[in-house]
Amino acid sequence: IGPAGGTITFDGVTLVVPSGALAMETMISIRRSSESVPPGVTALSPLYLFEPAGLAFSMPVQVAIQFTGSPPAPELFWSRVAGAGFDHSAGVVAGDVLTGQALHFSTGFVGVLTGTATPSGESCATAIPLTDGVLLRDQTASRHTDDHRSRVGPCFARTPDPDVVYSFVVPPGKQAHVSFPEATAALPLLTLVPGPVANCSANDQCSGASRIGQAAYTNMSASPQTVFAVVDVDATRTGGRYNILFRLSDPLPGDSCGNADTLPTDGTAVSGTLEGYSNELTTHSGGCSLVSSLDGIDRVYEVAVPAGEVLRVQVTPDHFDATITLFKDCETLPLSCVASANNKTRSGREVALYVNDTAMTETLFVVVEDRVQLDRSREHPPGRHFEI
Repeated sequence: IGPAGGTITFDGVTLVVPSGALAMETMISIRRSSESVPPGVTALSPLYLFEPAGLAFSMPVQVAIQFTGSPPAPELFWSRVAGAGFDHSAGVVAGDVLTGQALHFSTGFVGVLTGTATPSGESCATAIPLTDGVLLRDQTASRHTDDHRSRVGPCFARTPDPDVVYSFVVPPGKQAHVSFPEATAALPLLTLVPGPVANCSANDQCSGASRIGQAAYTNMSASPQTVFAVVDVDATRTGGRYNILFRLSDPLPGDSCGNADTLPTDGTAVSGTLEGYSNELTTHSGGCSLVSSLDGIDRVYEVAVPAGEVLRVQVTPDHFDATITLFKDCETLPLSCVASANNKTRSGREVALYVNDTAMTETLFVVVEDRVQLDRSREHPPGRHFEI
């Protein structure tokens, strides 16, 4: 199989390698393995050896394995690329076939945990893979503990509730959205943590988003990015069960500095929304007394300010706590703020002013942000519409 991808079937196993997962032609084989089943696990299929051992893919491959029995929670077990043992994750079950994902070649099989074995998603190393557009139903944290509580970086602290870790891969230039469809109770708290696995620990280096109900992350790099989704489940409010969905799309206009919307300078008002946007701008070094951080959902605009002119930016939000922050440089972290406005209410207009006292035209970036803090008892207004 080469860069164009391909499919291999063998003895109840189907391997699908997507286009772009391999850089060169590679001889791939699947055969039964004589390796023993790990303690605390009951195998529901033969163990299969996928070779060449250790082969790494630039994006997930799809592995479908036929199994026997009718267990309540079959999982894909996949031997680790380094060290002994197996990682395991829930997949998509259709009849007697479980389909999961892998980023490297190993020994794999379908099985179920027995006794006190660690459940899938208990840690970043056993994160449950999400597939674009595939809804995972009836998820639960009933056997999970609270491993992710500390706040490091721009995201809100996780709660003391049990949490489940998922993972997905975002191609370059794409935006990922994670949500909890068809919810009938309060929504879990969702935190996105860009990889590698070392970032996804008890002290999460969060630079994605932390939201109730949904979150988004845009990969602005030139390489595929693995992202971990930490779901905090308050069983008393969510009923202990939820559905989770991951989708890929092109970034929305104004999602980051690289594709900022252009503001007119003739006084024309422009309608906007924060719905579907992510927390791309996460920290700045100060310079503005009204804003201490950038930890909310944001949208970026840019405007040219001629020499000697005054820029006046006015935002009127529709029942959410909006902040305006102005930057000259929107790429280099930490950002340096030159003007801001926030009246710390969920209504009323915000106005920020900037004077260009130089001899040349300056380009300023205007960030509109939702500053409402995370609170399970407080719902965000749908859409978060505003006029700027």
